[in-house]
Amino acid sequence: MSYRVANKGIMLVFATMGIVVVMSIFTYVMYDMAKEIKKMSGVMVQMGNDLHTMTVTQDRMAVDISSMRESMYSMDRNVADMGGDVKDMSDSVEGLDTNVKSMDTSVKTMTGQAQHMNANMGRMAYDMGRGVRTFSSPMGFFNNMMGGY
Repeated sequence: MSYRVANKGIMLVFATMGIVVVMSIFTYVMYDMAKEIKKMSGVMVQMGNDLHTMTVTQDRMAVDISSMRESMYSMDRNVADMGGDVKDMSDSVEGLDTNVKSMDTSVKTMTGQAQHMNANMGRMAYDMGRGVRTFSSPMGFFNNMMGGY
Protein backbone atom coordinates (compact mmCIF):
# COMPACT_ATOMS: atom_id res chain seq x y z
CA MET A 1 0.00 0.00 0.00
CA SER A 2 1.43 3.26 -0.98
CA TYR A 3 1.57 6.46 1.04
CA ARG A 4 -0.91 8.22 -1.26
CA VAL A 5 -3.58 5.53 -0.95
CA ALA A 6 -3.35 5.54 2.87
CA ASN A 7 -3.43 9.33 2.91
CA LYS A 8 -6.56 9.38 0.71
CA GLY A 9 -8.30 6.91 3.04
CA ILE A 10 -7.53 9.03 6.10
CA MET A 11 -8.76 12.15 4.33
CA LEU A 12 -11.97 10.34 3.39
CA VAL A 13 -12.50 9.32 7.03
CA PHE A 14 -11.90 12.89 8.24
CA ALA A 15 -14.19 14.33 5.57
CA THR A 16 -16.94 11.87 6.54
CA MET A 17 -16.46 12.71 10.24
CA GLY A 18 -16.66 16.42 9.41
CA ILE A 19 -19.90 15.93 7.49
CA VAL A 20 -21.35 13.91 10.39
CA VAL A 21 -20.38 16.63 12.90
CA VAL A 22 -21.82 19.40 10.73
CA MET A 23 -25.04 17.46 10.15
CA SER A 24 -25.41 16.71 13.88
CA ILE A 25 -25.00 20.41 14.70
CA PHE A 26 -27.51 21.27 11.98
CA THR A 27 -29.95 18.66 13.38
CA TYR A 28 -29.57 20.07 16.90
CA VAL A 29 -30.21 23.61 15.64
CA MET A 30 -33.28 22.47 13.70
CA TYR A 31 -34.58 20.61 16.78
CA ASP A 32 -34.15 23.74 18.91
CA MET A 33 -35.93 25.82 16.26
CA ALA A 34 -38.80 23.32 16.19
CA LYS A 35 -39.15 23.59 19.98
CA GLU A 36 -39.28 27.39 19.75
CA ILE A 37 -41.87 27.23 16.96
CA LYS A 38 -43.98 24.88 19.09
CA LYS A 39 -43.73 27.28 22.03
CA MET A 40 -44.59 30.22 19.77
CA SER A 41 -47.62 28.32 18.43
CA GLY A 42 -48.85 27.82 21.99
CA VAL A 43 -48.41 31.51 22.71
CA MET A 44 -50.31 32.41 19.53
CA VAL A 45 -53.18 30.09 20.52
CA GLN A 46 -53.26 31.67 23.99
CA MET A 47 -53.24 35.12 22.40
CA GLY A 48 -56.17 34.13 20.21
CA ASN A 49 -58.08 32.92 23.27
CA ASP A 50 -57.29 36.15 25.11
CA LEU A 51 -58.46 38.21 22.13
CA HIS A 52 -61.68 36.18 22.13
CA THR A 53 -62.09 36.91 25.85
CA MET A 54 -61.49 40.59 25.17
CA THR A 55 -64.17 40.55 22.46
CA VAL A 56 -66.65 38.86 24.80
CA THR A 57 -65.84 41.46 27.47
CA GLN A 58 -66.46 44.27 24.98
CA ASP A 59 -69.81 42.70 24.07
CA ARG A 60 -70.74 42.59 27.76
CA MET A 61 -69.63 46.19 28.12
CA ALA A 62 -71.96 47.20 25.27
CA VAL A 63 -74.85 45.43 27.02
CA ASP A 64 -73.95 47.13 30.31
CA ILE A 65 -73.90 50.55 28.62
CA SER A 66 -77.29 49.85 27.05
CA SER A 67 -78.66 48.81 30.43
CA MET A 68 -77.22 51.95 31.99
CA ARG A 69 -78.95 54.05 29.32
CA GLU A 70 -82.26 52.38 30.12
CA SER A 71 -81.68 53.05 33.82
CA MET A 72 -81.03 56.71 33.08
CA TYR A 73 -84.22 56.95 31.00
CA SER A 74 -86.14 55.37 33.85
CA MET A 75 -84.59 57.81 36.31
CA ASP A 76 -85.54 60.70 34.02
CA ARG A 77 -89.13 59.49 33.90
CA ASN A 78 -89.18 59.11 37.68
CA VAL A 79 -87.77 62.61 38.17
CA ALA A 80 -90.41 63.96 35.79
CA ASP A 81 -93.07 62.13 37.81
CA MET A 82 -91.67 63.64 40.98
CA GLY A 83 -91.79 67.12 39.43
CA GLY A 84 -95.46 66.64 38.59
CA ASP A 85 -96.09 65.39 42.09
CA VAL A 86 -94.45 68.47 43.63
CA LYS A 87 -96.64 70.74 41.47
CA ASP A 88 -99.75 68.90 42.59
CA MET A 89 -98.59 69.19 46.19
CA SER A 90 -98.37 72.97 45.93
CA ASP A 91 -101.95 73.17 44.57
CA SER A 92 -103.71 71.76 47.62
CA VAL A 93 -102.98 70.66 51.15
CA GLU A 94 -105.60 67.92 50.87
CA GLY A 95 -103.71 66.28 47.97
CA LEU A 96 -100.44 66.36 49.94
CA ASP A 97 -100.85 62.84 51.37
CA THR A 98 -101.63 61.31 47.97
CA ASN A 99 -98.75 63.08 46.32
CA VAL A 100 -96.28 62.03 49.04
CA LYS A 101 -97.31 58.39 48.58
CA SER A 102 -96.80 58.68 44.83
CA MET A 103 -93.46 60.37 45.39
CA ASP A 104 -92.44 57.64 47.84
CA THR A 105 -93.07 54.99 45.18
CA SER A 106 -91.11 56.98 42.63
CA VAL A 107 -88.19 57.44 45.03
CA LYS A 108 -88.10 53.71 45.76
CA THR A 109 -88.07 52.98 42.05
CA MET A 110 -85.41 55.61 41.49
CA THR A 111 -83.28 54.19 44.33
CA GLY A 112 -83.43 50.73 42.80
CA GLN A 113 -82.54 52.12 39.42
CA ALA A 114 -79.68 54.16 40.91
CA GLN A 115 -78.28 51.03 42.57
CA HIS A 116 -78.54 49.17 39.29
CA MET A 117 -76.88 52.06 37.51
CA ASN A 118 -74.12 52.14 40.13
CA ALA A 119 -73.33 48.48 39.49
CA ASN A 120 -73.29 49.13 35.75
CA MET A 121 -71.06 52.18 36.21
CA GLY A 122 -68.59 50.13 38.25
CA ARG A 123 -68.53 47.43 35.60
CA MET A 124 -68.21 50.01 32.84
CA ALA A 125 -65.34 51.75 34.66
CA TYR A 126 -63.61 48.39 35.05
CA ASP A 127 -64.15 47.49 31.38
CA MET A 128 -63.10 50.94 30.19
CA GLY A 129 -59.96 50.73 32.32
CA ARG A 130 -59.09 47.37 30.81
CA GLY A 131 -59.76 48.68 27.31
CA VAL A 132 -57.69 51.81 27.85
CA ARG A 133 -54.82 49.82 29.38
CA THR A 134 -54.98 47.40 26.46
CA PHE A 135 -54.81 50.12 23.81
CA SER A 136 -52.42 52.43 25.66
CA SER A 137 -50.00 49.66 26.62
CA PRO A 138 -50.53 46.66 24.33
CA MET A 139 -47.18 45.13 25.21
CA GLY A 140 -48.14 45.14 28.89
CA PHE A 141 -51.43 43.45 27.99
CA PHE A 142 -49.70 40.76 25.95
CA ASN A 143 -47.07 40.35 28.69
CA ASN A 144 -49.84 39.72 31.22
CA MET A 145 -51.48 37.26 28.82
CA MET A 146 -48.30 35.22 28.72
CA GLY A 147 -47.94 35.08 32.48
CA GLY A 148 -45.49 37.99 32.73
CA TYR A 149 -42.72 36.36 30.66
